[in-house]
Amino acid sequence: MKNFKLSLSLEDNPLKIKDFRFFIIGHFVSFTGSWIQNTAQIWLVYELTWSALYLGIFNFLSSFPTIIFTFISGILIDLFNRRKLLSLVAFFSIFPPLILGILTQFKLVTFWQVTFLAFLSGCLSALDVPLRQVFISEIVPMKFLTKALSFQALSFNTARILGPFFAGLIISYGSLYQCFYMNALSFIPFFIFLTFFIKTTKQKEIKKIEKGEIKKSYKEVYEFLKREKKILNVIISTANFTIFGATAIILLPIIVHKIHGKGGKEFAFLSSILGLGAIFGATLVIFWKTNQ
Repeated sequence: MKNFKLSLSLEDNPLKIKDFRFFIIGHFVSFTGSWIQNTAQIWLVYELTWSALYLGIFNFLSSFPTIIFTFISGILIDLFNRRKLLSLVAFFSIFPPLILGILTQFKLVTFWQVTFLAFLSGCLSALDVPLRQVFISEIVPMKFLTKALSFQALSFNTARILGPFFAGLIISYGSLYQCFYMNALSFIPFFIFLTFFIKTTKQKEIKKIEKGEIKKSYKEVYEFLKREKKILNVIISTANFTIFGATAIILLPIIVHKIHGKGGKEFAFLSSILGLGAIFGATLVIFWKTNQ
């Protein structure tokens, strides 16, 4: 810790940049909606099936696009204008939760409908998450980038706490389907900001990808990871946590209902606790400076 000092001045504060303020507000609102839906969606699956097996199937199929399509998303990010692409992703992200809300409200929803719509949302998320991270580099100068990414992580994990908390309130005092409508609405500010307010300061030149270049790119990544063992270790550690740790939330309905005899409200509030540690870590990155 002797190599670090606490800096409350935030001289390199990315919030000074108007475009980044629009981005982080839209980012926070949309992810709060996403966590509202994620929480309500898991409880909906449990109410439809009362089965740990179906919860596992749902979790696998809804996460599958992220595992597979994230590899392809990097290619799309380089092929298209990132602001326009992110706007399109935000726009199309409105429809799966909207449809799920309608199906749930009119009691037409089935397990496979929930799973299919979650799969569609997962496909969009596989492009959305890396695209947001790359897009930040186009709206903030390089000297602000580290803290800009930390603010993004902080807003994401704050949403990770508030989203399930709001879901618990909605489940307690409203109806489950309202959670899905809330998520659909949450993408609208982000879409508006991206379309009308945020202007990129720099845009990486969009180049046409030639035949064989995709294969070459993957080979370069493979060679890079072979050389950079530390990066590979970070990826392996992250994958290990994602597979065996982060997915533990899918078991919470079983614990809450079968062991403690509680319901959706308690499940939602328990889910909100999971983001506390990540908020602490992101806050440290924002306020601690390295002595060079």
